[in-house]
Formats: sequence, structure tokens, C-alpha cells
Amino acid sequence: GTQTTFTVGASGTTPTYQWQESTNGGTSWNNITNGGVYSGATTSILTLTNVTAGMNGYQYRAIVTGAAPCSAVNSAAATLTINTPPVITTQPVASVTLCVGGGTSYTVVANGLGINYQWQVSTLGGGGPWNNITNGGVYSGANTPTLTITGVGAVMNANQYRVVIGGNCLPAVTSNAAVLIVNTPITITTQPVVSNNVCATTSTSFAIVATGSAPTYQWQESTNAGVSWSNIANGGVYSGATTNTLTLTNIAAGMNGNRYRNVVTAAAPCGSVNSNIATLNVTPKPVITPTLTSLLAGQQSVLNVNVTPAPGISFSWYLNGGLIPGAINNSYLVTVNNLGTYQVIV
Repeated sequence: GTQTTFTVGASGTTPTYQWQESTNGGTSWNNITNGGVYSGATTSILTLTNVTAGMNGYQYRAIVTGAAPCSAVNSAAATLTINTPPVITTQPVASVTLCVGGGTSYTVVANGLGINYQWQVSTLGGGGPWNNITNGGVYSGANTPTLTITGVGAVMNANQYRVVIGGNCLPAVTSNAAVLIVNTPITITTQPVVSNNVCATTSTSFAIVATGSAPTYQWQESTNAGVSWSNIANGGVYSGATTNTLTLTNIAAGMNGNRYRNVVTAAAPCGSVNSNIATLNVTPKPVITPTLTSLLAGQQSVLNVNVTPAPGISFSWYLNGGLIPGAINNSYLVTVNNLGTYQVIV
């Protein structure tokens, strides 16, 4: 886009000039005529105006001819170097997402002569202010086409990066800004209770507390002592299956020994963490099968209550609403002296 000249000085009788051009490194030469970018093709000064990038590396010489019968003389060849301002052909990726401790790189591809690179960072987001990066710490390649970042920290979340490319020609060019997203892995700070003891038909819950980037929750259940696990869906006895608190209502005796855990997942690529396992211990309510006993005067009989076995079961017998001391078994001997209305509480 600019202008230059080549000048030859010669002595001899009435010299004449013819400038020539080689586009293949001096292998072949062609006479130049005035026009286009050229003027002064037959003078001692060849002028090139508005040169193009494609002319880079072209060579020029002058053939100087004296009066006959003297022979012509070729000048030395001169090389034209065209400097071009830097042009970015491939921008760095717009956004990279990492987990704490991860690493990545941003790469730019540019054309131009004598180009140089300076990567910059903005820690406030939104495109500024921008500070030059130096190699060291988490950064390397600060003055190359590729900036490498290793061992990122949570404080680097939302940092933006760009590169300023200069060269032999102005102006310098600045790449697009690239955003770094740093997510933090899951840490469970409060685990569910190891064992939850409940009675059948009642309610209970398991809860956890977790930190990390955008945690999501999925409670799981194992009915075979932890050999296999299945995701829990809301419905039936369960609610809160995808929250940090799982609630169980109207618990069945058959759920005794079931185990529960929560799979907590952070924003990608930080992965998931399983909570500790909690066991549900269900005590079934006693089921009473009543019996009817009729007594005649002077006889005695045993009142029996049939109960489905259950851990920790106990019995209290009452006569006419009053507690019978020592009557703590599933049977009670009734005599004619103790007639009345009996009740047993199991």
C-alpha cells in the first residue's frame, strides 16, 4: 500500500536503462514497462507505487547499455520485502469451562511479517481493564500464539483473555476476548445420619448439606445391602428425591434395612460425589389377634393375645381400667375372684 524506489548509478558513454523484474528468485527476468505500480522503467530510478502484499520477495535489476559497440551491464539484484500489518485468521475459543485445578490453552492464528504477541487478562470481566500477562505461576506462553493456563483457581472464574498482535507494520490487532469459567467440585459438609430408626406407618427424612458449583441432587435406594443402587423418583412414600432432603412417609415394615445415599453433581466438568450411606431400620407395629374366653363360676382360664412378633414388644394388662401389676406377658390367668372387663395394651 506504500511507495518505494530503486536507484542505479552508472558511468559510461550515453547510458540507457531498462529495469527488469524476477518473480521466481532470479531464475528468469522480464522487462518492466511503465504502468500499474511502475514508473521510470527506462530511467535510473524505478518507482513502485501502492505495492501489494503479493509482490513480497520480487527482485529487481537494471540493464545499463552504453553507446555502441560497448556491451550492456546488469546491476546487482535488489529484493523487495513487503511488510503487512497483522491479520487474525483464527480467533481464540470464546469460552472454556474447567474445574478447579484444571488447565487449558487459548490459541490465535495470525498472518503478517515480524509479528509479536502479548496476551492480556481482565479479572473484572466485561472487557477491562486489561493487564499484560507475564510467564510464571499459572501462565506460560504469554508472548506466543498459545497461552497456556495450568492449575486454575476458583478466583479465576469469569476472567477474560485476549492477545494483542503487533508487527513490522501498524496497526496492531487485538483478538476477541475469551472467557474462562472455573467451577468448584462438590464437598459434602453434612452427611446423612448413619442409621434412622422408625416405626412402621410413620415418617422420617434423610438430609445432607453440600457446597460446589450449581449442585444437583439425586437420592438413591439399595434394597440389597448396597450391592446395587436405583434412583428414587418422587411418588408413593418418597418426596424430595432430587433435593438435599429425602422425605419418607407412611413407611412400610418391608422397607426395614433399606439403604439410602445422595449423588451430588456439580456443574461440568467437576463430576459427582456420593454421600455416606444411611440405613433405615423399621420396627413393625404389633398386630393383635383377639381371643374370647368365657368363664363359669368356680373355674379359671387364661386370656391369651396373639401378636405378630416385633422387636422390643411389651404387654400391659388392665382390669376394669386399672393396671394389673406384674401382668407383662401375652397371657393372663383369670379366676372367679377377678371377673370383669380386661384389656391388654401391646
